[in-house]
Amino acid sequence: MARLRAFEANGGVVYDLLLAKKRNKLSKARQLKLDQEILKKRTQVATNETFGNIAILNKGKKTATAQFLRSIRTA
Repeated sequence: MARLRAFEANGGVVYDLLLAKKRNKLSKARQLKLDQEILKKRTQVATNETFGNIAILNKGKKTATAQFLRSIRTA
């Protein structure tokens, strides 16, 4: 509170300061969300490629190896 009083006494406008902080916070939140979406898309592309290459996962057999690999895939 003392910092805000000093800021105001030195000619600053508290409303503008709070508005700038809010905009900065929203900007960082948008950037974080965008980064998470990009990361999610990259991992989906990478995992889709590797899952299609394992033949045992594409077959419908219920062998122990297939069940083990499917459990790893969904983990």
